[in-house]
Amino acid sequence: MPRIIANDGQDFLDWREASGGTVEIVDIVVNTVRRNGYGRWMVEELIKQSKEHWARTGWAITRAENFIAQQFYEGLAAELEGPDGAA
Repeated sequence: MPRIIANDGQDFLDWREASGGTVEIVDIVVNTVRRNGYGRWMVEELIKQSKEHWARTGWAITRAENFIAQQFYEGLAAELEGPDGAA
């Protein structure tokens, strides 16, 4: 599985290519200091790389109760959808 790393591999983002020009974030882990921009940098790097090569759409799936992750993605100007596709 492809991985974007930061801080000598302590922080990482795993992703996969899906059909139709889509990239999916499978896991994002920040083991170092949170709220220092490492997660944002990794997602922005994934967006940059995927736009340069093939992707048109990106997905990151979180649990409904994972408000920290939802706030993180909202801070990246992501559109959030519920399990039924509703915003």
